[in-house]
Amino acid sequence: TSQQDTPYEQWADAAGLDPDGANGALAADFDGDGRSNEQEYWADTDPTDDQSFLQIHNVTISGTDLNLTLDKNSAAPRAYVIH
Repeated sequence: TSQQDTPYEQWADAAGLDPDGANGALAADFDGDGRSNEQEYWADTDPTDDQSFLQIHNVTISGTDLNLTLDKNSAAPRAYVIH
C-alpha cells in the first residue's frame, strides 16, 4: 500500500517546498512574510513570495452591516467565509 499525499503536501510540492523538510513544515514561514505555510495554504497565497498574503484593507460598519475589503495576491479564485 502506498501513502497518498495530503492536500497540504500536494500544495507544498507544487509551490516547490518540501513538506517533509524544514522549509515546508506547516509552522514554517519560507518567504518571511509573517504568515506560516499553513496560513498561506488556507488563504491560497504563494508561500515563496513575501508580497503574497491575505490582507484586510478596510473595515466599515453601516448599521448592522460589517463590510470588509480584502486583498489577496494570488491568481487562484477563492471564496472566503467569515464566521
